[in-house]
Amino acid sequence: MGVPDNRIEIDSESAGARTSAREVDEILEDRGLSGDDTAVVLVGSAISIRRASSTFAQLDIDTIPRPTEFSILAPPGSEDFELRIADFIPSVEALALTTRVVDEYLTSIYYFLRGWLSNPMGI
Repeated sequence: MGVPDNRIEIDSESAGARTSAREVDEILEDRGLSGDDTAVVLVGSAISIRRASSTFAQLDIDTIPRPTEFSILAPPGSEDFELRIADFIPSVEALALTTRVVDEYLTSIYYFLRGWLSNPMGI
């Protein structure tokens, strides 16, 4: 998408948003890029992008959030909405999504209690 390779850093080793934010802060300082005029593009799952953005902001890192992995449900009345009996039977996909959402809520509470969010009421 036109971004030079030397401007892209992929963090695949951090255990969570907080450690990733610390790593990015160190990278920015090492490259002399920390400051008010520097923003990073933060790519993450749509479920956790708000918490991740708030965590980066708490460390004074401006972000441009770019969520991925969207999960959508067509609203009743739209062309794509079709209610079937199978929709009332639990599925592996529904359980996996529910687990991710519950995990995100619990993680957000943990981050709030630790003081790792810049705007806890915005989550």
